[in-house]
Amino acid sequence: MAPTATLVGASLPRFGEAADQAIGLVAPVVMGTSFDGSVVQIEPSGKYTVIMFLAHWCPHCQDEVEELGPHFEANPIPGNVEVISVSTGVDEQRPNFPPSKWLTPDAWPFPVLLDTAETEVAGAYGLNAFPFWVVLDPEGVVLARTAGSLPLESVQRLFDDLAALEG
Repeated sequence: MAPTATLVGASLPRFGEAADQAIGLVAPVVMGTSFDGSVVQIEPSGKYTVIMFLAHWCPHCQDEVEELGPHFEANPIPGNVEVISVSTGVDEQRPNFPPSKWLTPDAWPFPVLLDTAETEVAGAYGLNAFPFWVVLDPEGVVLARTAGSLPLESVQRLFDDLAALEG
């Protein structure tokens, strides 16, 4: 059975080269499931939310999970931040299928929401490349989006900057 997701709210503009038109907009709320069928939601939580869209066949995504998973096991994220991943672009004809064998809890310590076969969640967040990062404030407002790999130092700086915003 194909994954389903419920989206509430307006889709964000597609991410592009110009100034990001999504900054300051409220991101859509998403309810879906993880590989094990548990509910995963992207919604205002009172915490900063970092969303990472990943494709199993994307070598850059694989590299980031391989580097960031152990890093965040050893260096927990700040208490005012949550991370949610979205497994999207699933294609059983492409390498590293199925994604559930790759984004295991041992390799990736964050919840994984399964996108629909039509990549509705990725589309609603304006994805244009992999990996794709979205940062939301505690009320679900878009603070930043970026596409492509981020060096470990940049990712850690993002989490350090979000931690500094606490209380």
